[in-house]
Amino acid sequence: HTSRVTCLVFLENLNQLASGGRDAAIKIWNLDDGNCIHTLTDHGASIWFLTTHPYGGVLSGCDDTTIKLWDPKAGVCTKTFSG
Repeated sequence: HTSRVTCLVFLENLNQLASGGRDAAIKIWNLDDGNCIHTLTDHGASIWFLTTHPYGGVLSGCDDTTIKLWDPKAGVCTKTFSG
C-alpha cells in the first residue's frame, strides 16, 4: 500500500489475507511467504470495508459508493454494485 491500511479480512480457505487502504487498492497476501499475490485497483477511493462472501470471494466497500465482489484467486472484480 502507498497509504494507510484501513481494513483486513482473513481468507481461511486460501490461507491468504486481503487488505484495503486509503490508496484505493486491495492487496491479496500469501500468508505462507508474506508476498503480495494481487493488487486490485478498480475502486476510485479509499477502501473502508472487506468481508468474505459465503460462496467464495471478497466483498469491498469504499468512498466511491460502490461495493465490489472480487475473485481473489484470479485477482479480478466479478461484479460491481452501485448506488
